[in-house]
Amino acid sequence: MRGTGPGGAKAEATYYTAERVTTAKKNIEEHDWAKNLFNRVLEGDEIHYYIGPQYGPANFYAECDDEFMWMLQPTTKIGRVLPPESIANCPVHGTAVRSINPFCPYRIDPINNPYKIQCMMGGEWYPSNDYAAGDMTSGEFPDDGNGCLHNGQYYYFLREYAHMVYGSTVIPALRSLSQAYQITGDPRYGRSGSILLARLASEYPNHNDRKDRLYFAKYGGRSPKYAWKTGGMITDLIWETFCLEGAVYAYDGLYAHMDQDESMLAFLRNKGLPVNTGGGL
Repeated sequence: MRGTGPGGAKAEATYYTAERVTTAKKNIEEHDWAKNLFNRVLEGDEIHYYIGPQYGPANFYAECDDEFMWMLQPTTKIGRVLPPESIANCPVHGTAVRSINPFCPYRIDPINNPYKIQCMMGGEWYPSNDYAAGDMTSGEFPDDGNGCLHNGQYYYFLREYAHMVYGSTVIPALRSLSQAYQITGDPRYGRSGSILLARLASEYPNHNDRKDRLYFAKYGGRSPKYAWKTGGMITDLIWETFCLEGAVYAYDGLYAHMDQDESMLAFLRNKGLPVNTGGGL
């Protein structure tokens, strides 16, 4: 089978063939629509809920340090599903925020405000602690990943963030970094994308040793609102199909870089991944 080595292991890109990449470069040189599309790859789309953004800012991510790219994908030990009574609820504005959006009246800015969500009504950011820096308790509205209890009501700021950032930031980032790497050959895109993809792989739920991280795991494997609804991995069973497709194409696009960056592999080993070669990813 094309693209595979001994034992069926991946040996080369199978979607991003030389012919396909050459055609893409030619289109960018000759056609405005391709130039505009590649500019989206480099600069990114506006972040909004949930699967609308297709591209993240590859140029920005190429300049980020390894730790930033690693932390862009939250641990899946943080849940992504809220109990029905906590959906679209704010500790300051209460359920009035539902007049703005009855499902998710929050926005995220993972570049400037990682691991925080912003109320669309008042503009305040939650949680009050700096989770990304290891602070789990400071301020009036702290959330350590298990929710914030305030005046007898639970608020799940980090669950909201962990769910939103996967579909609206992590997958678009992987899509952009892999395509930018294929078009330019710039190893900075390859490195940032490979680290993010490795992080995603290390956190991705499954039905064997990470069953407790599945989308509905905290509710016995079923939606807390609709008992008939099951499935889902990081996000729900429908959105996951879009997200997983993006991750698979990104793996193909980044594969050529993975065996060319020993310091990247060393970084991943320090994070606990048993990888000695790019093939180990």
